[in-house]
Amino acid sequence: MEYIVDVFTHKTKGGNKAGVILSKEEILISECQKIATRLNLSETVFVKKIDSSIFNLNFFTPKCEIEFCGHASLAAFYMLKKLKMIGEGKYIARLKFRDLSVIVEKNKIFLEQDDIVLSGVIDKNSIVESLGLKNDELDKTIDIVIAYSGLRDILIPVR
Repeated sequence: MEYIVDVFTHKTKGGNKAGVILSKEEILISECQKIATRLNLSETVFVKKIDSSIFNLNFFTPKCEIEFCGHASLAAFYMLKKLKMIGEGKYIARLKFRDLSVIVEKNKIFLEQDDIVLSGVIDKNSIVESLGLKNDELDKTIDIVIAYSGLRDILIPVR
């Protein structure tokens, strides 16, 4: 079953779209990649039920598999609830690198996430250059950092 879900919105439009694929069988990685490429969303999550409270989640962009995506995880549990495959309660999202707790309430879904870990960037010049920025466009009072909470992001302070 294939769905597109608008996450972080109370309306049917807007928010952050994620593809959700619910499957009873394992899907080959190559097939997951084809589906994610066809959907052409920032992330598509592939969900397989392990037991009544554990769901395996795998994430793909149109280009590659990634470790984790928060909004796609929320989309997955939203669809499971909407389709009455789960009710209110505690669940586990099984990722490749760890299990995350998920709490489903009547009108809310909570997803456990790691604390954010910040680390420095070794070569600031290559990052600035790759974005076509000039050094004087950066805010010099804040460092460029890599933030990790399941997926790495580079935070670049610009003026």
